[in-house]
Formats: sequence, C-alpha cells, structure tokens
Amino acid sequence: MTHAARDPIHSQPLADRPHYPTITRTLIALFEAGELTNVRSILVEPEFGRAARIVYCDGSVRLFRGKGLTLALNGAARVAEDKGYTKFFLQSLGYETPPGRVFPTPRNSRRLNRILARFQIATTSGAKAIDTYVRDAFGYPCYVKPNQGSEGDGVTRCESIEDVAAAIMVYERSLGALLVEQAVPWPDYRVLVMHGEVLVCYLRRPLRVVGDGISSVRELLRQENERLALVGRGKPIMPADARMARTLARQGLTLESVPAAGAAIRPLDISNLSAGGEAEDCTARLHPRWQELCVQVTVDMGLDLAGVDLACADIDSPEAAYSILEVNAAPGMEHFAASGPEAEALAREICRRVFNTPPG
Repeated sequence: MTHAARDPIHSQPLADRPHYPTITRTLIALFEAGELTNVRSILVEPEFGRAARIVYCDGSVRLFRGKGLTLALNGAARVAEDKGYTKFFLQSLGYETPPGRVFPTPRNSRRLNRILARFQIATTSGAKAIDTYVRDAFGYPCYVKPNQGSEGDGVTRCESIEDVAAAIMVYERSLGALLVEQAVPWPDYRVLVMHGEVLVCYLRRPLRVVGDGISSVRELLRQENERLALVGRGKPIMPADARMARTLARQGLTLESVPAAGAAIRPLDISNLSAGGEAEDCTARLHPRWQELCVQVTVDMGLDLAGVDLACADIDSPEAAYSILEVNAAPGMEHFAASGPEAEALAREICRRVFNTPPG
C-alpha cells in the first residue's frame, strides 16, 4: 500500500494528543498501522482533532467533524459550516486564504480550559489576545466573524483593539468561537459550482445609499429598506446594528448626518447581499483559471454543490492575486434572485437543475 506524504501531525506519537476524540485517535492509529487499505491519506485538524479529511485510493474524499462515527454523506457540509476548519483544510491543500485563526469567546475559553486542564493545554481569548495576534501576524484592519453562521451576520471590520472588544461583547453570550482574519482588499465574488460546473459568478458590493442633501442617513436607510422589500429582499437593514455606527464614524458620519446630494455612503463594511449588498452577474468574465480553481475547491472539500466566495484582484486575469474567503455548502439564492429579472430567471434555472438531480 502506498500512502501520500503525511502531514507533520502524523509523525507525532498518539500519546502527545490525549485530548483528541477517540474516533480521531483511532483513525490515526489505524492509518499508521496500515490497516486502512482503502485510504491514501488523512489530514487531521491539529489543535483539537475534531475534523479530518480522508482521501481514498480511488480519489474520493470524505470529511468528518465531531466525535461520532458515521457514514452519512453530510460530513463535508458540516465541516464547511465551520469557517476555521474550512480555512485549515484549504490552506493545507495549497489554496490562498486570508491569514487568520480561530479564538474561543472568553466565556467559552474558560469552559474549554477547565476541560483541557488535565492535558496541560490552555486556550487564549479576549481582545488583548486577538489584538496581539493581529499586530504580530498582519496588522489592522481585520475582520472578526462568527466561526459558524451565514449571510454576514455578525461579521465586523475592526481597525483597533476597541473595535475588537466591541465585537466580542456582541458575541460573548451567543457564540463559542470567533474567526479573526486579515482584511483582503480585492472584490468579493460568489461562484456557484455544481457537479464540476460553474453555474454563476456574481460580484457582491456592500450596501450603498446616496445622499439627496435633505435626508439623514437614517432616513436614507428607511427608504432603502422599502425598496428592498418591494423587490422581495425582505431582510431589513437595522440602523441599530452597532457595526453601522462604527462604519459611519470612520466616514465622519452618524445616523443623523445629512449627506450632500450625490454623496455615496457605505453604512456597512461587508458585501453580503443579505446585508443590503448589490449583485452584478460576472459569469461571462470569469477566466477559466478561476472557474477551474472554484471547481477544484468544491471537489477537494467533498461537496457536489457549493458557493465559493472568491476575493480576486481581477477575474479576467489568470495571474491575479486571490484568496478563498469561505465555502458555503448551502448557498442561498433569495437575494441574488431578487436583484433583477435576469438574475431571477438564472436563479430559477439553477434551482431547476439542483432539484432535478437525484441525491447520491
């Protein structure tokens, strides 16, 4: 039996990983003993050992996350729900992703440290720990986001330790972990892939309101909410969102400011359509290089259908800088479909293909 080159974690004795779940420890032991004759290679998330990627001799891929033994086909989707695990596997496979790491929330860190104390392992958390990491690793600005979640909920652009502390206060009671990443400066594209084919690629732009010289930012947002509701994008933009106050403050504005006529204001620093962002179909422009890359990401993550979030300096050029931001195993179509008649027709065709495909 021939095994692929092993990740460095596999050269460490199992005794050095007593905190790993039994399933993971057994997987490693069986592989190292040569008893998994159908398995070509395994890659285990090194910190807690709760996720692994298995490549079989026929090239098929299985991912799992958690502590339970299963043959269910949703393991890859469960891994994709966790942004930190997705980042680990993508980086290990050689893809560019924003530099970053996962931190438990302070409350969860205390709980984890009580559990891990018998293994002489401790986690770090809090604004000071994140600030030190950001300054040492890549510098501000950074994004702090829920490690699990979708539609841009809770994603916060941070320019300072004060911004980080404010973000943690919002997350502390509702979340277990945060992903901290360098802010990537390139345009943000959603590339929808199904069974090895790119179905659509669209550029996502952050929410924008344009001043009329009379209305306050708050009133402009009310008007935008009315417009979005009329076209079927029912999720409202919330002026009370703490992220909005900080984003406006960087522009020298508040919700009560009255922008000059024609002045474009970006109340949020995220491009998600669910947060009021705009979509532009760029499928025809997407260079074959990026089509192939997004298809391969989907294959390597063990998914048949995925929304690959691609930050790319120039999707017309195969040499452009890029970064994979996320891989969404259950990409939504609601907000894209509501962005115009052509998008609605395309979303309908995509749904027809998806729902007409038998499982397995």
